Amino acid sequence: QRDGLYCHPLDVRQGTSWLLSNGFPPGSRLVVNGSINDRADRFNLDLVCESVSERTVAFHFNPRFLDHVVVRNSMTAGQWDSEEREGALTLSPSCDFCIEFLCQEDGYKVIVNGMVFTYFEHRHKPQSVTHLEVNGDCHLHEALYYTKKVIIPMTEMFWRPMGGHLQRVETCENGVTWGVGSDNTPWAYSGGWGGSVLGGLERTMAGVHPMTDTYSFYLYENQRWNPLSGFTTRGLPTDRPMWSDSTGRIKRSKETTRLLSMHWQWVGDWAVDYHTPGGVDKDGWQYAVDFPRNYHANKQLTDYVRRRRWVRRCRLTTSGPWLEVGNTKIADLSLQSLPNSHAVSVWAVGANGDALYRKNVTVENPMGDSWEHVACDQALCSVSCGPHNQVWAIGRNGSTYWRFGIT
Repeated sequence: QRDGLYCHPLDVRQGTSWLLSNGFPPGSRLVVNGSINDRADRFNLDLVCESVSERTVAFHFNPRFLDHVVVRNSMTAGQWDSEEREGALTLSPSCDFCIEFLCQEDGYKVIVNGMVFTYFEHRHKPQSVTHLEVNGDCHLHEALYYTKKVIIPMTEMFWRPMGGHLQRVETCENGVTWGVGSDNTPWAYSGGWGGSVLGGLERTMAGVHPMTDTYSFYLYENQRWNPLSGFTTRGLPTDRPMWSDSTGRIKRSKETTRLLSMHWQWVGDWAVDYHTPGGVDKDGWQYAVDFPRNYHANKQLTDYVRRRRWVRRCRLTTSGPWLEVGNTKIADLSLQSLPNSHAVSVWAVGANGDALYRKNVTVENPMGDSWEHVACDQALCSVSCGPHNQVWAIGRNGSTYWRFGIT
């Protein structure tokens, strides 16, 4: 680290193009040292932008020795823009050079051999720069890439286990992170690291807390109506298995159901689930004309099949860098950082389909204080919030909703 910037040397021994891992936003800097060939005509240093189609160059620095000029330009969608040629050529063949690019808010400051040479105003967003390219009659000795953020090449990136157990995770720009367990319990990231998954390390790590999660296994018992004996476990040759998953395509049984891993424990035996979506009768059955159709709780004259859902739950007791957020169960959530603030907008869908907003969530208080119920005409299943107070949701019936009037 130097002058508040992280330095990463580019491997100039091979190739003519090098990845700038953190881009080239304002505050970034490039220092290129090399030598010019004896009979050089020209060479160029280009800051190239990411492009899915035609080539785009944010800054083209091109000394031309036969013309005694340094051309500065940019390229948009494969077409050169207007050139800038002012200034004397201070480079010459058979000499060493040191060229620096400093990205500032309004443009690129260019320093040649320790002297300020020119200033080139931005024509493309500097954040879109992804590569440095050097071509022509020169030989590079060294190229140093400076940026405000730690430079981690893709080959050195890895996944770090954080501890705890979640079904999904959601984060935002300022680092506030929430997760949802298999039992729909919301959790907020404490900022720590460690937990039972990492063995004894959790004893030495701050921010690690006890954590539990519950998972439910479901089986469907399927039966068909027989005029002589009533509902029976003997179906037609084309019927689904008499014990199956929810789709009826996969055969399942109580005896073959296994725990997710050795760390889980059963918390009860198999039982009829009286909370099956669509409703059930007093014995837990749902009825339909045939497999698979819409199921209802009361048998009608035209119903020839029925099914019953069984449930068995298991529990995981662990620890991790997570804080339980109240007792409200949620099915979905979305986070969005608010501009120029440490505050975070947190929207969620309750397990019952209600829209919820978490009050006073900030970087310093990632859990927030309380839930606010937001009225909606339809039960929801998904929510997404974005910049400028944009909140969208999807109802359980497939309808799309946009929250109007948020300030």
